[in-house]
Amino acid sequence: MTTHPPRMFTGLDAAFVALLLTLLGTVWYLGYGSYQEITKVEKVRGTAATFVKWIEAAQAQRAAGTAVAPAACSRDTATSPARLNWADCLQALQGPGQAMHGIKNPMHASSLVFSSKCDRHALDTQGSIVVERGVSGLNGTTQVIAYAPINEREPIHEELLLRVTVCGHGFTSSGVAEVKF
Repeated sequence: MTTHPPRMFTGLDAAFVALLLTLLGTVWYLGYGSYQEITKVEKVRGTAATFVKWIEAAQAQRAAGTAVAPAACSRDTATSPARLNWADCLQALQGPGQAMHGIKNPMHASSLVFSSKCDRHALDTQGSIVVERGVSGLNGTTQVIAYAPINEREPIHEELLLRVTVCGHGFTSSGVAEVKF
């Protein structure tokens, strides 16, 4: 009786290797996609940090009574204080030669750069910088600050308490800073 040497690589072995390579490829694909999303969110956070630095510098200039560039963001300009509002300041800030000029949403180039809230029903808010206005009050003996979306026509001639967040993946808000403007 002759014995045959055992097979070194069977069909079952080939199926296992194919399954293993498929799973490794899937893990790599999902990991790479997550890395791309995280990179985009970090780009938005960097843009939001630049915006916060501008707000802090502008607040120092406003407190000192010096001119702020752009003029639409200044406390005292030739226009009446009632006409100075958040929407005009934000639009001027994105104008040519200003701190936020040319900024695009890294998640989707056609989406909003700034939005009033992170809304999963408004897909163009993903990847946007969300600015909310804080209102302080007392809850018994404790100082409480409540934040709500800032009204575009919010006058800016008085100091505003702002919270800057980023609308990230899954439409979750990620805090960046709380500043006075």
